[in-house]
Amino acid sequence: MGLSTNFLYDRWENCKEALKKSKDNGETYKIQAFYNCDFGLTFISVTITGDEKLYIPLSKELADQYETPSIGGLNFEIISDERLSKSLKYLTISQNYSPELAAAFEVFTATLIERIASETTFEGALEGVSSVIDAYAEFFKKGGKDALTSNEEQGLFGELLTLIDCIKRFGDKAVDSWCGSDKNKHDFIFADNDAIEVKTTRNQTRVNLLISNENQLSFAKGSLLFLKVYVLERNPSGSTIAGLVEEILNEDLRSSAAKEIFKKKLMAAKVMPEEAPNKHHFQRVSTHIYLIDEDFPRITQEAIQRISTRIFEVKYYLSLDGYKEYDGDIYERLTFK
Repeated sequence: MGLSTNFLYDRWENCKEALKKSKDNGETYKIQAFYNCDFGLTFISVTITGDEKLYIPLSKELADQYETPSIGGLNFEIISDERLSKSLKYLTISQNYSPELAAAFEVFTATLIERIASETTFEGALEGVSSVIDAYAEFFKKGGKDALTSNEEQGLFGELLTLIDCIKRFGDKAVDSWCGSDKNKHDFIFADNDAIEVKTTRNQTRVNLLISNENQLSFAKGSLLFLKVYVLERNPSGSTIAGLVEEILNEDLRSSAAKEIFKKKLMAAKVMPEEAPNKHHFQRVSTHIYLIDEDFPRITQEAIQRISTRIFEVKYYLSLDGYKEYDGDIYERLTFK
């Protein structure tokens, strides 16, 4: 997750502590500034019963036009609160209070604020809010259980395999490199913008991959990008997401801080650590690694813009049958800041 993540989690803890220390027995909640976005201040509140709420500022005109979504497990309301602003209204978001989902709600709000922090208009912020809400809708609707699609589960399995490799090579600090929940980044990012993109397939006769957008195989000038492809099969003797999570928490990671970071990143990937999927068993059949360079077959944003600036989010299939694989140790070329 992005650079503001820890700050956002700390804000929730600060708010809870401020509430505990409040000497005003009639006060039911504390409100603190959450993050100063370009379009206005956002806020959070925590009630004495533990209910948590996020406040997103909106212009009165936009607020009057906005139709609050109807999503199981989440509550949405447009309010006015002169203590926060005399000129703005607020979209408030809370969950149907479930103690086991409190930590997941904080991850959700951190993800949401990170998404909209760089926006400069209320319209842009609201668009970002909608995209994050859509991504988490199924998660909260199902109470944090079985929220992943079959393809998402398979993809996360591959990312966790790579995370285990990274931890065994680099130790606890490797968990900081995992960015899989942020779809605007590569799955793993290291120093100097070096990265690993992870793909999975269950096709054991052809290495055919779906590339989700024109940025997925792009890399910054002077940086390294490796594509790691796992060929998997469904096998009862294989492992599950739950099994890999248990291995990472109980065997691979040493420090409590690294374990906490991993849990938050799991929840950002819409997986509760205690409720990780255990239905589908995957077995690794083979692993293929490629160095993405200028000669690698791919569609780039630069190539698209030469056709038209109106084309974006291009998806395509890539066949790598017989393509030259990288035969070195990729981890020898990757370092941390």
